[in-house]
Amino acid sequence: MHECRSCKSKDVYVTDYHTLLCLQCGLESQTAFEMNPIHVSYNCCHHQPFAVGYNRQKRFRTMLINVVFGTCNSADENMLKYLAQFQNYVDESSLLKQMKKSNLRDKRYTSLHLFSRLFLPSYKKPVIPCNWDVVEKSIMRMFSEIELVHRKMFSKPFFSYVWLLQKIIIYHGLCMYSKYIKKLKCPNRVKAYDNDFTQIMTTLCQKDRFVGDRVCVSVFPRQHAVQMGDHCLPPSQKHYL
Repeated sequence: MHECRSCKSKDVYVTDYHTLLCLQCGLESQTAFEMNPIHVSYNCCHHQPFAVGYNRQKRFRTMLINVVFGTCNSADENMLKYLAQFQNYVDESSLLKQMKKSNLRDKRYTSLHLFSRLFLPSYKKPVIPCNWDVVEKSIMRMFSEIELVHRKMFSKPFFSYVWLLQKIIIYHGLCMYSKYIKKLKCPNRVKAYDNDFTQIMTTLCQKDRFVGDRVCVSVFPRQHAVQMGDHCLPPSQKHYL
């Protein structure tokens, strides 16, 4: 039984869009999803999508796209408004220093490329691989293999996503994007991650599974990974993963 926060009435109706509506004073407030007659299986809309749980691959891919393309979404709005109050940003490190000073709970470190694109006068668009679709699949496959082996080998928490993202993009020859990833400062944590990462990559090598550059070459041989402006470089100047 629900009670109205305003008039304390018990005459409260749970709507089918997860709010509480007081039939006495008209106050409507949000509420968590509840199992009541309108939500049970025999009364649900058959076209209603299932709730999506936490997905590591989805989160990692979102971070990857943010780092490479500097994309923007509604979650960046508060940090954008905060950074716009200040001027004279010189480089990515000056942006990071200002971001750290904010009182915002979500500091949006994975959107550093976006902020650099908007606030740095010296910003130059990084070179994007011509075969980005293939490179992205390769990066996500490597993440998937690392996640699987980590789950089998260790009972400890997974890697820091930003740390692992930097490792994987370096493996794919995308070092130019490293400056858009916040570095971990704790040496002990970095050392522990390095040790775990080495063990995982050794295991993958022994089992002849996905291992960075070697598989990139075998999966898509002789596909260039560098773009100059809107045109790919000539064959004599191409770089391969």
